[in-house]
Amino acid sequence: MRIILIVAPLVALAAYFILLLRRNQLTFSDLWDMLSNRQEYKTSGQGGERFLYRELIRLGVPESQIFRNVYIPVHDKTNKTSEIDLLVLSKKGILVFEHKTYQGKIYGDGRSKKWAQYYHGKHTFLSPVEQNRYHAECLRRFLDVKLPIYTFITHSVSGEWHIRNIPPEAHFITKKGDFSRIYQNIPDFPAIARAFHSLSEKLSPLSRPEDGTREQHIANFGK
Repeated sequence: MRIILIVAPLVALAAYFILLLRRNQLTFSDLWDMLSNRQEYKTSGQGGERFLYRELIRLGVPESQIFRNVYIPVHDKTNKTSEIDLLVLSKKGILVFEHKTYQGKIYGDGRSKKWAQYYHGKHTFLSPVEQNRYHAECLRRFLDVKLPIYTFITHSVSGEWHIRNIPPEAHFITKKGDFSRIYQNIPDFPAIARAFHSLSEKLSPLSRPEDGTREQHIANFGK
């Protein structure tokens, strides 16, 4: 009887974790990363970006070419910045990712500036298509180089997404394997390899800065 009292809760806990993994399409590797890097999962947004980062690593993207939470100056005579969730320097060009972790039902149209989320009521938010287009514009002005910039929109599996009329250049990723397929179809851009070092020097200080930039960005966002 004592053994049953000890084993039963452990079996129930194991069953819960297996259900959690299946429901969120996670692996045991994902679970281990969540437990060993808890600071990366403080919010659903941070967790989603972490999963995206790890997926790129699994696809063979060198860690040194991935920049997370990059704050690009908008150059409008203010101290405002544009935050890029994740940026990759690749042999194809510069890849800019906008990641969403909304729950509930999400409805959007690639031709509209506002999308809607239905989760404990209706909430509207700026279209990720428009958001990422703006990120790319700010990045192009900041770097001041003629290099191809590709935008990608990714999202977690926690929400039910109903999206239409996405322009091809926005690259809306809906399931695993989409990014790899799209990436393979993008032509290489050999000239970018010569610019990797100079681009890294410009971007590194803007990636997860500790000088108050993030806090100022959040303050400006609320204005």
